[in-house]
Amino acid sequence: MNGMTERVALAVPEQRLELGLSLNQLARYSGVSRSTIARIERGQRVSPVLLLRVAGALTTLELYRTRELEVAFPETRVLDETLQLLAEGTAS
Repeated sequence: MNGMTERVALAVPEQRLELGLSLNQLARYSGVSRSTIARIERGQRVSPVLLLRVAGALTTLELYRTRELEVAFPETRVLDETLQLLAEGTAS
């Protein structure tokens, strides 16, 4: 990994745990497999595209958690229902 992707990869487990997410939950939110997220957290090489998807999901969830996303984009209130469905494992 180059310096930038390594820094992003190092932040993934810390951010995931700070948000209280399991590997399975992050996999559902990001659309990246659980095994790939585990590889990222072990510092193994993964596609930058997959790393970006995971980082994007974590960033979105953090913004949503702090309500900054809702303030900036009021139409994102639909995330409440979507995230609830994903957490329950009922969304496809």
